[in-house]
Amino acid sequence: AQADDLDLRRVRTESIGVLTPLRSLFHRAEPSLDEKDHTSTSDPGFMLTIQQGEDAPEEDVAVAILDAYVLRAVLKVDGTKLDLKIYRRGRRSSYMSIVDTYENDIGHLRADIRFFPRRKGVFANTAVDGRRAYTWIKQNSGVAVFDRDFRVQPYGAPYDDWLQLAADAARNERDPRSSIAKKHFPMSAEVRVDTAENWMLRLPQSAQLVGIVQVEGRRADAGDENGPVASADREGFVSNRAFEQLQDVVRGAVEAIAQSDRRLQRDEEEAERAARLESIRQETQAAIKEVEASATIGPADKARIVAAIVQTQELVERHEESARERERQLEVMSLLGVVAGFMTHEFGTALQEL
Repeated sequence: AQADDLDLRRVRTESIGVLTPLRSLFHRAEPSLDEKDHTSTSDPGFMLTIQQGEDAPEEDVAVAILDAYVLRAVLKVDGTKLDLKIYRRGRRSSYMSIVDTYENDIGHLRADIRFFPRRKGVFANTAVDGRRAYTWIKQNSGVAVFDRDFRVQPYGAPYDDWLQLAADAARNERDPRSSIAKKHFPMSAEVRVDTAENWMLRLPQSAQLVGIVQVEGRRADAGDENGPVASADREGFVSNRAFEQLQDVVRGAVEAIAQSDRRLQRDEEEAERAARLESIRQETQAAIKEVEASATIGPADKARIVAAIVQTQELVERHEESARERERQLEVMSLLGVVAGFMTHEFGTALQEL
């Protein structure tokens, strides 16, 4: 009876501080030939499961939070095949799918990266308090790398920028870096100069991402042809072709999230605008019918009132268009301010050096 009186939402919320998202994201890659007889392990950490009622399924609290993602990138590289899919929350079919050949020196790679922008309603239907969920995501954010079952530092750690997300955001980089983006969703010149459409200006930051990358590294003196090589001090990988490709494909997955997110936002904005205009048209038609059906208004007055209503509708539609144009102009002006501030700072530094 006492268990039935528990506030399970509060229990979930207060318990997330001891949970790690990596355990829930960690999926064992296909074992290599010399590992098939070994037992797989997973990332250590606490896991909390709650069953609400005898017949209800057990719920992994960390999984429930991680499944509230806005977009999710699942990347697999094996042999010469690259498979990248972007999923929306609650949708089984992929929003973007890229299958291509890739000149692969990485070996086997699997990545699961989830995007949590700070927007209204992201954690609205989860079983924990949304504010605490955001805090937990931020504390555990980053794209971590695992060499088999062992985490490779410093990738995904706080203040690490191995995917150069912070560096590009700091200088408002407009061009994508990855070969995936350049080949499969290249940015046109019109989109590049349009601050509202250029998705690189909305590149996800590490604090908005929770993800893991699984690879199978090799020793520098081993005869294996593929796989990143751990550095001598076990901090990161040697900067060679395999590591450059690792950065390229994972960065490509993040850029695919950015491009998909901008497309989705644009579609939602257009849908909202179309819904507003349709609502205005329906209200206009209802008002016109009411005026025409009135027995107390003369024919001349009816014609004048209907014309005024139609003119008002046209003005509202034109206002919608001009409002969108003003928003674009404001974005351009805000970026010009950023550029001006940057140039002022650089000029001041140059004068000091002189």
